[in-house]
Amino acid sequence: MDAFKGHEVFFITYDNFRTRQLPYKKYLLENIGTNPLKMLKAFLKIGKIIAKERPKRKDKSYTPGTWGMLRT
Repeated sequence: MDAFKGHEVFFITYDNFRTRQLPYKKYLLENIGTNPLKMLKAFLKIGKIIAKERPKRKDKSYTPGTWGMLRT
């Protein structure tokens, strides 16, 4: 991940054997599948994580998707 060298990186993703092996700071959530209740739970947890990891500088970026991450 050369593009993010010099920046703090963490992942918010679902828990499985591959994501447990990520060599970066990570927050692993229950796989929501198509369950709306699990999705709501995940949104609340993600909100708490973002609040905790809040970037201190203005040059922050949030990217969604399988490889969603936050860099500061």
